[in-house]
Amino acid sequence: MHVEHNIRWTWAPYVLPLALSMSVQGAAWQWREEPGQVTLATADGKPVWSFHYGPDASKPFFHPVAVAGGPSLVELRPPDHPWHLGLWFSWKFINGVNYWEEDKSTGRAQGMTEILHAKVQRQEDGSARIELRIAYRPPERSAVLLEDRRMAVSAPAADGGWKIDWDATFRAQERVVLETSPVNTQKTAGGYGGLSLRIAHAMEQWQAVDDQGRRDLAIHGEPARAVEFSGVVGGQAAGIAVLDHPTNPGAPTSWFLRFAPDRKYGFTGPGLLFRKPITLDSGATLRLVYRVIIHPGRWSADELLREWKSWTAPQGP
Repeated sequence: MHVEHNIRWTWAPYVLPLALSMSVQGAAWQWREEPGQVTLATADGKPVWSFHYGPDASKPFFHPVAVAGGPSLVELRPPDHPWHLGLWFSWKFINGVNYWEEDKSTGRAQGMTEILHAKVQRQEDGSARIELRIAYRPPERSAVLLEDRRMAVSAPAADGGWKIDWDATFRAQERVVLETSPVNTQKTAGGYGGLSLRIAHAMEQWQAVDDQGRRDLAIHGEPARAVEFSGVVGGQAAGIAVLDHPTNPGAPTSWFLRFAPDRKYGFTGPGLLFRKPITLDSGATLRLVYRVIIHPGRWSADELLREWKSWTAPQGP
């Protein structure tokens, strides 16, 4: 399978020294970096986001993820699912090997998600670009799938919102079958895997909406172009929207959603494999493109659809 996208990337490379503060248009940002982690923070030290990609990260992930100045909207390693990593990407099964759940004693999954190369470029305005080469390797074997991931993280806007443009190309090193746990007839089990976010336990007054106007659990298993999950955290309404590009396989994708505020179990992501597995012959590529938008307030279905149309509108030469 080979999927082409007409996605335009623009980038002026600029690497900042460690722990450098800057002031742009009246707003101050701080970059912090340590081995395997980069963080953007406000002038008073509140993290806007941190990206973890070191050897101690079983998979690369974002946590915290916040509207600038506010608390995190995502949860890291909750006790019920300690392999949930804020905002992250993980396959479920590759050729029958589990890359998702992790052994609680070792923190490692059966299949290894190995970061072979990482490059982080930071800019004065608080934007960044992250490039990764990732290998997916079964036990005692060489990689069966390689990924080149590019993530363009925007500078926070005046209202504290920001976005991630996520672009990943996977190349099969041998014939691979990508699949998830079977979905039962009640749609209460199976169907997860891919780009995912786990909602912060501190968030209250949950609401999920898709671009078709479905809400909360009515979204689960249904095709949609975008889903937003919002609530109140730290006394302020805020949300995260995930937009699925129309050239992704199976678009509009079926969405995975867990919505159980009594158990603090909020989770969503595009269910790329919800309907059926994807098979790649050796040498074949698969490209996935998403946009993740972190924003203050709550969005309606109309606002979500407007953002999706703006993102996917044809671009001029």
